[in-house]
Amino acid sequence: MQNSVEDSFSALLTEYRYWNPDKENKVQKPTYGTNGYLTHTYQEKYTGSASKEYLQATFQQHMWGGGTYEYLGPVGNNASYIFGANFGNKNGIGVVIDPAKESWNPLMDDLVSRNPDGTLEWCGPYAKDKNAANGTGGWPGNNEIATNSTQINYNGSTGMRGKGNVYGSCYTAFANHFWWDDDTDRPYAWLINFSTEGITTSHISMQISVMNTQQSFFSPRFWCAEWSLTDSQAAKDDSQWNLIGEYTIPDVSVWANTLYSSCVAYKSIDFELPQEILGHENVYIRLRPTSDLCSDGSDYANARLNQSASGAALAAEHASSLEYFAIRYNK
Repeated sequence: MQNSVEDSFSALLTEYRYWNPDKENKVQKPTYGTNGYLTHTYQEKYTGSASKEYLQATFQQHMWGGGTYEYLGPVGNNASYIFGANFGNKNGIGVVIDPAKESWNPLMDDLVSRNPDGTLEWCGPYAKDKNAANGTGGWPGNNEIATNSTQINYNGSTGMRGKGNVYGSCYTAFANHFWWDDDTDRPYAWLINFSTEGITTSHISMQISVMNTQQSFFSPRFWCAEWSLTDSQAAKDDSQWNLIGEYTIPDVSVWANTLYSSCVAYKSIDFELPQEILGHENVYIRLRPTSDLCSDGSDYANARLNQSASGAALAAEHASSLEYFAIRYNK
């Protein structure tokens, strides 16, 4: 076993694990390396319409934060339970940040927490001016947090303590509600750009982690991954997009109505990428619905997006999140 991931048989070409916003260019920068960007096609550049664009105000992104469910560290709010009353890591949500190796920018200072000595370690719900507690008090003087402390998996709601759940305001995933244009009968997509210049390998692959995250169903069920040397989303250029693979996205489990197809965590998928993707300055991958089929909560795929309660295909019900994206290759 090698001591460092840098000594592994494989290398990361690009990776997205949490928000790293490039405010000037209105895209997400990778969280590992500096290769390319991540965005969403519900924007004027790809729709041709100023009315068909969403831009998150604070960080100027064509998406918003998605919730995640895998807090690393003590998960519990009772000293009698197996995880105790939360010893050890008190401020994180399970993402390690190393400014010396990550694709760092000053905007990320507002998305991170700090250790007691002031060093950056965890991306999470505590901004730099909130110390590492519940927004006002800083760190306690002992090693144990009281069982009634809001620092236990804190996200502003005492009802979520000890459940490993962090809200979208923690910026640990990428989310969007806009997936289908009823006017054109065409999808919107996650769009990722990267370069493969200078890469020679016998194996290159892509990893994604996805989930439909609203608890009211009506999010796209059937998806595909495609690659191209153009970022055009125009129908006339569809022939330039090459299929990588098809997949389905499950809905998050709903307390009141859980289907057999529901999932309580993100679905991770690995795709083999073709050798033709190598040796290009700009490669694009898009992750998009193949239809507007969805679930209304009574079956796996028995409804259309525009049949949701609000009666619009782009209603708030349709949230689908991308928690992780990476390209890896054998050295």
